[in-house]
Amino acid sequence: MTSPSSFLSSPKYIFLYDKVMPILFMILLIAQSAFALEARWLGVAGVLIQDSDTTILIDPVLTKPSLSHWILNQPFSSNQEAVKDRLKKLGLKQVDGIFISHCHFDHASDVAYLSSHLKAPAYGGESLKKIVHQFDDKAPFVMVQDKSEVHIGKFKIKMFHRPHPAIIRPIDWHFLGGKIESFKGDFYDYREGEVWMFIIEHPEGITIFDQSSVFFHESMKYAGRVDNYFLGVSNPENKNTLVENNIKLISPKRVVAIHHDFFFLESETISQWILPTVNFSHLKSEIDRLSPQTTLIIPEKDQVIKLDP
Repeated sequence: MTSPSSFLSSPKYIFLYDKVMPILFMILLIAQSAFALEARWLGVAGVLIQDSDTTILIDPVLTKPSLSHWILNQPFSSNQEAVKDRLKKLGLKQVDGIFISHCHFDHASDVAYLSSHLKAPAYGGESLKKIVHQFDDKAPFVMVQDKSEVHIGKFKIKMFHRPHPAIIRPIDWHFLGGKIESFKGDFYDYREGEVWMFIIEHPEGITIFDQSSVFFHESMKYAGRVDNYFLGVSNPENKNTLVENNIKLISPKRVVAIHHDFFFLESETISQWILPTVNFSHLKSEIDRLSPQTTLIIPEKDQVIKLDP
C-alpha cells in the first residue's frame, strides 16, 4: 500500500496539484460568477448594468452642452467620436436595451446615436421615439406603456410612470416640462416627456433606478427586499427629506448615488463655480441614522460596482 507521504511526493500528485487543480479552480470561479451582476456609473444619471450575457444602459449621457447651446438654443446631439471612444474604453460592443428615465437633455441627448450605432432597442414613449427617430428613423425602438414589463436575458424591467419633481416647488415650476410635440434637435427641444422609474428583477437581486426625492408608492411593494437603489441626489430639496422619503422606507442594502456631477456644461470649471455640491458627509450621516442597514456608495466614473445580493 502506498503511504500518504509517498503519494504526496509522487509525480502524479505534483501534476494534479500544479496543472489540474488551477483549472478546476478557474472553472469553479466562472460557474459561481455566471449570474453575477455588476454596474458602472457613466456620469450624470447614466448607469450600465450587466451580467455575463446581457447589458442594459439607463440614461447613458456622454455628451454635455456648451454655453452657446444654452444661450443660442443650438442643435444639440451626440459628440459621436467621443461616444465611440468611450464605448471602446468600456469594452462595449453590444448593448441589449437602452432605457431613459425622461427626455431632458442630461438624460436623453445620446440615446438616438447609441441606439442607431449599437443597433440596441430604446424603450420608451412617444417623446423618446421622436428623439430617436429624428436622428435615424430605422433605429430600433420599442413603445412601452405604464406598468410595462420588459424581459431581456435574465432581466425583468418593470417600468412605471411617475411625476418629475418641480424645480421650484412653491409654484410647481418644471424646467422644460410636458411632452415633446415636435423635435428638431435644438437644445430646448429636450422636454420632460414621459417620466419613468424602473424596478429591475434578476436572479441575483432586485434593483431600483429612480431619480426623484418624491417617494413613489410602487416601491413600497419591495421594501426590505431591495438590493441596489440607484438614486439621483442632485435635487435641491433637503437631503434629509431624500433619505426619509426614499431610503428609510425602502430599506435597501446599498444606495448608489448618481446625478451628482456637474452635468449642465461641458466645462467642469464653470459648472463647479455655478452649481452647489452635494454634501456627501451629511447624506451618509443621515443614512446611517435613519437606515443603518444601508451602505452608501458614491462611485467614480466607470468604476465597477459589484451588485451582490
